[in-house]
Amino acid sequence: MKFKLVCLLFNGIVLLSFIFVFMIPVFLLGWQHSRMFWAANWPLAALFVVILAGLNVYFALNWKLFSFLETENWRGLIAYLEDRVITRGRYRKQHIQVLINSYILVSEPSRILELETHCREHRPEYVALFALQFGIPHLLQNDPRDMERYYGELRQNPRCSDRPWVEWSYAFALLLQQRQDEVRDILLALPQSTRNPVLRGLTYYLLDAFPNQDMQVRNSVIEGKKALRSRYSQSQWQKEVEKNRGNLQVVVLAKMVKDVSAWVFDQTGKAA
Repeated sequence: MKFKLVCLLFNGIVLLSFIFVFMIPVFLLGWQHSRMFWAANWPLAALFVVILAGLNVYFALNWKLFSFLETENWRGLIAYLEDRVITRGRYRKQHIQVLINSYILVSEPSRILELETHCREHRPEYVALFALQFGIPHLLQNDPRDMERYYGELRQNPRCSDRPWVEWSYAFALLLQQRQDEVRDILLALPQSTRNPVLRGLTYYLLDAFPNQDMQVRNSVIEGKKALRSRYSQSQWQKEVEKNRGNLQVVVLAKMVKDVSAWVFDQTGKAA
């Protein structure tokens, strides 16, 4: 739907709602008493005007952003956001998020690294806030040591968002380097720190890949897999996967997530 139309509809609905509320005292009390009512309750009308004005100011300030999104002009959107964020130094969370997503849409994840470097210099707290988004190029580079460095640093940061996913990514980086002994305790503890079924499935899947499973690892895999199958049907599981696609890491790991889905429901021919 056109953003202009949305704006007009929004204003129309709000104004009609206010007229309806304004007229209620007239219907119930008559014109004379309704004047007295609104004279005593004018702050309510003033609050309405302030809210309506504030929302319209928001639409006006973001009109160019909305226009680029509406026309799917990703190059124009990137140029616009880079000017605001990098050139002018206006670091809004919404703009950082949209800029990262735009880099993915134009298949230029390497530019996320440039944005990460810029944020490390000027707004380092944003690296922890967008830990998974900034981690996308590190996943795609297929460099386990780089992944270990990136996620290892973030897992020590108390401001890090999406910590369970960061822990899993760090463990994945170690596992790619065949360092199972270091990964074991991280993965065993991870299911207790998250209720996300996709992340839990990914965790049990990595544990199941251990070449030499001890009893604790084996029991964790068996019980974890059984719990997922008892809680979710295949259709419910796929809905959970779709819900998680807002996480760019799930999109990047789509092949592994698909393998995990088949593994959880024994569609690979491998018994639990």
